[in-house]
Amino acid sequence: MMSIAADSRSTEPEGVELSAVARGGLATLAGALVSAVANFGLVFVVARFVSTSDAGRFFTVTSLFLMLESVGRLGADIGLIYFIARWRALRSEVRIRSGLRVAFVPAGGLAMVLALVMAGGAPWIARLIGVDRGSSVELIRLLALVLPLAVAYNICLGATRGFGRMRPTVLVEKMLRPMAQLILVAAVLAVDWDTGLGYAWALPYLVGFVLAGYLLRTAVVRHTAPAGLRRAWDGAVAKEFWSFTLPRSIASVAQLALQRLDIILVASIRGPREAAIYTAATRFLVVGQFINQAITAPLQPRLSAALSTGATRSAHDLYRASTTWLVLACWPLFGVAAVFAPVYVRFFGEGYRSGAIVVVLLSIAMLFASAVGLVDTVIIMAGRTAWNLATTMLALVVNVGVDLALIPHYGLVGAAIGWCCSIVTANMVPLIIVWRRLNMHPFGRSTFTAYGLCFVSYVLIPSIAYFGAGESQVGALVGVVLGTALYYLGLRRWAALFNLTGLLHRRVPAV
Repeated sequence: MMSIAADSRSTEPEGVELSAVARGGLATLAGALVSAVANFGLVFVVARFVSTSDAGRFFTVTSLFLMLESVGRLGADIGLIYFIARWRALRSEVRIRSGLRVAFVPAGGLAMVLALVMAGGAPWIARLIGVDRGSSVELIRLLALVLPLAVAYNICLGATRGFGRMRPTVLVEKMLRPMAQLILVAAVLAVDWDTGLGYAWALPYLVGFVLAGYLLRTAVVRHTAPAGLRRAWDGAVAKEFWSFTLPRSIASVAQLALQRLDIILVASIRGPREAAIYTAATRFLVVGQFINQAITAPLQPRLSAALSTGATRSAHDLYRASTTWLVLACWPLFGVAAVFAPVYVRFFGEGYRSGAIVVVLLSIAMLFASAVGLVDTVIIMAGRTAWNLATTMLALVVNVGVDLALIPHYGLVGAAIGWCCSIVTANMVPLIIVWRRLNMHPFGRSTFTAYGLCFVSYVLIPSIAYFGAGESQVGALVGVVLGTALYYLGLRRWAALFNLTGLLHRRVPAV
């Protein structure tokens, strides 16, 4: 067990580490907000202008595509983040070019196989997931063509983050691709070309692949020596890379399954209409996920470097500070969603009202998940991918087990309960492991102050205003405005405690 108190090997001062992560996190947070708005807008447009059943089919097939794309990646994107940051910290840049080949070749081969299976088995897949209509079969085949490009695209972006470059992820993945999908989908629906929905959703992956590939090549040329080209395949690098990455690849698939499998199960058991309602009701979680990713992206390489060089005190400071930021960013969203769930689901239309209870249940679960911080990132960047795999698979088993038991009888509510149980499992078990085995935890004065500030500002005050005014929209608005005013004053009062001083009082440099 590592001793935090005894550590004196931090390679950088605490303020430098936290400031660098904060700057990267602020930039990626801006991109995450754009991405969240675009993804929410996409669901909103489809829900409002396509029939509930057709919307359910579209959401189900695209969810399947995202799960298969995660399988095809083999976790190579996370592996490259870890190893490129590690090799640079240890002055072993000569391994980077070999590492890229070791990552891309197996993942590309698997992606091609999955694409062939999707294209050839499209009718059977459509029946299996409960969307067996001609348009769904065509959509599955179209997305099969895009699958290898999407895999390569995400691996390229992961590699650029390993070089410490957040800009490609912010500009391409967080802004360009989701905004392009929203604009193109809205355009095809505006001209009543419903069959073009799949093309509009898929085309931005092609553009993103070209841009991500170019940006990765630029980073490689800038930061590595051409001598790395002499070896086509480095067995030692391959063994080191895949011994870390393979457990992570299974875990990454399981993590995406935790986010998307519910939609497929609801569609196959209860039909595409309920799948559409469930998708719309859970889309607010996308905002929280993007906030999570915004903080994770700059945190990953610095945690990897700190833990690789024995700077455990620095790593612990990064974990605690990032948890504080996550709470400050996510609790306002989930608190407001829980209080105003009926107002939220009405945005999608009258047919989506039954999703309100789903919003409440998942909001409560995500308040807990945010409170323990990016605990899975700590495990992964410590090189303990087997631990991450075990905890993620446990959460998936819990999710599927509860879903299969409850969805047939309780529909959307059963799926929401299953997801809640898996969220608690996926965060509580890793927290115990990190606390006991790595002697790291997220709790301290800054995190407890953040919990209290956010709860009062975005749960207590809005609830009093909303329910005190007879659940009126005016009461909801007043509650949010008052809560936000208190929240802002709290940020100013405890800016130093929250490690926000530099962000609030001086201009943040570009990423």
